[in-house]
Amino acid sequence: MTNLAYSRADFAESKSLSWNSKYQLKEVLITNHTNQIQYSYDVLGRKVSRTAGILPADAEQYAYNGNQVAADLYGSGKLIRTYTWGPGKRGARDP
Repeated sequence: MTNLAYSRADFAESKSLSWNSKYQLKEVLITNHTNQIQYSYDVLGRKVSRTAGILPADAEQYAYNGNQVAADLYGSGKLIRTYTWGPGKRGARDP
């Protein structure tokens, strides 16, 4: 587990990061706000979801084309954004 702390005169926050056996980020706990973010990965090691709340709509899923992310989706399946990949090109496009 990795612990991070940040503070200034009017704000303080600490985060605890947990890693799986493949050193992939598994969970983030933001202690002052009791928020929890969880990540999951497929057998190829690609991040496939991020959950930041208790409702399925709070989840994000990632669709891949090979090893590259092709789209980000809400837990409901609704499109958040798509990605276009090509030689020398990277980028995201919101619908």
